[in-house]
Amino acid sequence: MKKVLRLIVLFGAPLLVGTINLGHPVVSAYPNVYHALLHQGGWWLVLHFLNLAAFPLLGLAAYLLIEDWRGPAATVSKGAIAAFIPLYAAFDAMVGLGTGTLVQSARTLPPEQLAVVEPIIQAYWASSTANILATLGSAAWGISLLAAAVAITPPGRRLAVTALAVVGFALVGWGVASGSSGTLLWWGAVALVALAVLGLNRGRPVATLLALAAMLFGTTHVIPYGPLGAACFLAAALWLQLSQQPAADTKARDVTPAGAAS
Repeated sequence: MKKVLRLIVLFGAPLLVGTINLGHPVVSAYPNVYHALLHQGGWWLVLHFLNLAAFPLLGLAAYLLIEDWRGPAATVSKGAIAAFIPLYAAFDAMVGLGTGTLVQSARTLPPEQLAVVEPIIQAYWASSTANILATLGSAAWGISLLAAAVAITPPGRRLAVTALAVVGFALVGWGVASGSSGTLLWWGAVALVALAVLGLNRGRPVATLLALAAMLFGTTHVIPYGPLGAACFLAAALWLQLSQQPAADTKARDVTPAGAAS
């Protein structure tokens, strides 16, 4: 990929995802999804049409960030990116566009018919298929970025960061499943993992930013988590680009990527 196009995707994708999802409606603030989208269904559909392109571009940006990295952690990261792109796009299409279309269609129904349709829309929104796609897509993102954080850590400290990555991945699923994401305890746990990764990398921020991108965006793309996660990814990409420190012997063996020398 030509350098200019690569940079456009690498920096533009997280900027696009973070910016447009600042306006993502928070469905949990309403009695059900129908009432959440009743007066903002048009924007909801526009947003998720944009996300249908933005999420795969974000996955491509993640791949471009690590495409020259070698080693087991980098391989895991690339494989998880390959899973994230179709899974998260499918989730956006089904839950975002599908639910928005149903709500827009139901707005014109008479009250007696709406009383029947409204719980059906809610059931579609909360269906097991939707939850599976959301879980798998989010897990793939979390694994990818946490593995990237391991890959960029100096070799002697990767085992410790791998252990922290496991804890970080548990925070993504635990926070959503338990409803604890956003609580003081959850934010404290995220901060502790990030600080520990930063310490193991001797103050070099890239691994920490990637871990934060994993935990935040992996929890949900809705505000504040999604935009914050995208911002962390963008900051990591900018740091690596500005460092311009080529990794040595990238073709031969497991290496420390640019900016992560011990």
